[in-house]
Amino acid sequence: MTRTEYMEQLEKHLKKLPHKEYQAAVNYFKEYFDDAGPEGEAALIEELGSPKEAASDIINNILDRHIEEEMTAERKSKTKTIWLAAVALLSLPVAIPLLLFLIGILFLIIAGVAGLILLAFLLGLGLIVTGGYLIWEAFSLLGQSLPAFLMGFGTGIGLIGGAAILYIITGLFAYWSGRLVRLIFQWILKRGKTA
Repeated sequence: MTRTEYMEQLEKHLKKLPHKEYQAAVNYFKEYFDDAGPEGEAALIEELGSPKEAASDIINNILDRHIEEEMTAERKSKTKTIWLAAVALLSLPVAIPLLLFLIGILFLIIAGVAGLILLAFLLGLGLIVTGGYLIWEAFSLLGQSLPAFLMGFGTGIGLIGGAAILYIITGLFAYWSGRLVRLIFQWILKRGKTA
């Protein structure tokens, strides 16, 4: 059997391999034959055995290498998991108080925002009641003094308008505060899932 015939048969048997490994195996045998030279081809063919045997040896070597790589990767993964678990256990005395502190701050922010909204609501309610009272009093002063009526009526309308503006600003504040709190909760949950 000549080198060309041997390589043709060998390539047929190596076709099972992925392209990259197929090319590497073919190149390996070509270089092996080149090193032996034309006078050493017959001895090399006898040493390698049949093309089917040589291909089988190469495929087995590649398979063994892949199995070893997978086992090494699995061992590294297990080691990494053990280290992460150990770090998690060691960090518990620090992480739990820190988490409780952050949750406390978050609830404090929520309580502060709720307090501000309630305060604005009560202030607006006070402005509406005071404005309504001033308008009522202005009508009672209408017969006595026009300037007193206009001043009382204008002040009452101004207070009611101020309450309306306060409610609009409070509504916007409540909306954006709610969104901010929701984003903070989502961030905490996302960080908890990735940790």
